[in-house]
Amino acid sequence: MSQWISIEAAAEKYRLEKEYIWLWVEMKKITVSYENDTVSIDDDSIQQFIKRTKLGITSEYIDELEQLCMEKKQNQPIVCFTLEYAGSGINGN
Repeated sequence: MSQWISIEAAAEKYRLEKEYIWLWVEMKKITVSYENDTVSIDDDSIQQFIKRTKLGITSEYIDELEQLCMEKKQNQPIVCFTLEYAGSGINGN
């Protein structure tokens, strides 16, 4: 049975930066659960991912990382516009 652990616990256990684990969550490389405002990851899935990447980073991984970056860049103007709108006072504030 899988064990669910926090990102902080996984970072400590595997001696990784939390940001790497968050990136893998965003890339859907490891199984994640969002329950009661708590993010947990499946320990087995992170172990398997680490095992696969020890053999080296693949071109598929790089392609997926580039795709994620492009998606984030495309969404950036929407976030900026939303923040500008919220701070403009148009909504009555």
